[in-house]
Amino acid sequence: MMSSRAAALAAAVMLAAVLGQGPSNALAADADASAIALGTDPSDVFVGGSAQSAPELRSSLAGRWNAARGSFDWLERVDAAPGAADAFTAIVPAGAFLYGVGSANGQLAVAKMDADTGRLRRACGATGVRVSSLGPAVLPGRAVAVGGHIVVVGRTLARPMRGFIADVDGGTCAVVRSALVAAADPGVDVGFTAVDADASGNPVVSGFSGGKAAVFRFDRSLIPRGTQTFDLGRSPGAVFSDVKIGPDRGVAVARAGSRLLAACFTLPGLTPDARCGMGGLRALRYPGPGVPAGGATLARLPTGSWLVAGAHAGTAGFASGRLRPALGAFQPATLGADRHVFALAGTQGFDPFRSEPAAFGAVAASSTGIAAVGDSGLPGSRSPFLFSARLDGTKPEFTPLPGMTTAPAARVEPAPPAPPQAPAPVGGVAPVAREVAPLARARFGRLAHRPAADGTFGVLTLSCRHECTARGRYSAHVRRHRRARLGSTTARLAANWHLRMRLTLTRAGLRLLARAGRLEVTVRFVVSDRAGAAQLLRRTMTLHARRAS
Repeated sequence: MMSSRAAALAAAVMLAAVLGQGPSNALAADADASAIALGTDPSDVFVGGSAQSAPELRSSLAGRWNAARGSFDWLERVDAAPGAADAFTAIVPAGAFLYGVGSANGQLAVAKMDADTGRLRRACGATGVRVSSLGPAVLPGRAVAVGGHIVVVGRTLARPMRGFIADVDGGTCAVVRSALVAAADPGVDVGFTAVDADASGNPVVSGFSGGKAAVFRFDRSLIPRGTQTFDLGRSPGAVFSDVKIGPDRGVAVARAGSRLLAACFTLPGLTPDARCGMGGLRALRYPGPGVPAGGATLARLPTGSWLVAGAHAGTAGFASGRLRPALGAFQPATLGADRHVFALAGTQGFDPFRSEPAAFGAVAASSTGIAAVGDSGLPGSRSPFLFSARLDGTKPEFTPLPGMTTAPAARVEPAPPAPPQAPAPVGGVAPVAREVAPLARARFGRLAHRPAADGTFGVLTLSCRHECTARGRYSAHVRRHRRARLGSTTARLAANWHLRMRLTLTRAGLRLLARAGRLEVTVRFVVSDRAGAAQLLRRTMTLHARRAS
């Protein structure tokens, strides 16, 4: 009913909950990268997973990889369940913040981080992480951002299993509502693995019900609105491992025995789509002799084609048979091979680690390229890696991520300064309270509703009490769930030094504004000093495209 990674995490959670013991020495170097998400800047790749970190059983990991620099901008270790097992199973970017969602010793853990710096936000508690009990012990799966909230799904650990879905407030990380879903037969197992949202923000969930793979649909209040099961043959424990939604249909994927199957269904009815084959099912293939292995994960290419990532067991054209990472691109309607990707074959197998098995764990696609994460090696000594390629599959590159095994403990944003304590009055006269000066003083000026030809739309005058760094981004919502970066500025200031910075859109930002005609742009600067103090400067304004000359 679950992937090998989920089974291993479930075993660790149960072991910690029952025995309360410390970590095994066999896991001393073990780390995995199991979640990926792309930022508004194509060079920003958010990676999530877990690693053993003594004296913890497992700790959650999150970081922002900068593809342009080939290194992490920041990488943090988050211990949501000190002394026990926790792991991020989903990474969800939402505007200026990044949410790490996962398990904390059988409970749901949600961490809120600053997307620019990785610092945990105190809005979700003193540690920046909120741990919530849903009643029974649970194993979370994937999550998705929906209108300022995070929707996460998973299953209970005890049998008979139940699928759970929870709506988490993006401001406080508190669970607003949740539901446990069972089958009509109370003795039948039900579980959820992944979630996506349709155009109206309604969650669509993949998983299993009884011995069949299934998809489920909910409304925004988490009330069930439909279920559809698919018969994947005689394969025991059939389960859809991922689901993604297009404009009017969805696709779910599963490994069933020696086959990789995709199910197509319509929205909102979840009716099997016969364009993919009888019963809405189509068998997919990775290249060469052998069989699909491990899990399967989905992403949607800008063309509308579906990208499937996982692993292939066999020679696949190589000299020896071994588990290797594999990718396939499939057409939007029929799921036939997309011949525009991977040198006209539509699929590609890789052999980046010639002496070790390897597999993809998560995949994503942007307007400029493909990114994926996975692990190489055997359980107990796994090593995470990052994959990148162009949209047509060319220029593939595998980058090891060794720093995930030694990531430092996550930093928490500084607590607000305590109000000064007034000393006792002397001679009956109360002293005047002294106001604490802010780290930075700023003034926005020359703001224009139409940018100049070079993209300039204003000026920020800034000064700091101490030496500081100012990192600014200008962004706007361009689609329901996508926020685009229109420009950025970074500057370092000496103490008491006044600096005037132009606020300028990039050429890509000007083109985006021209296509939209009008955008509500948020200018956001994070000013920080060496002591760890930070101050947020924000201004929102409406920009109009330049008139054609």
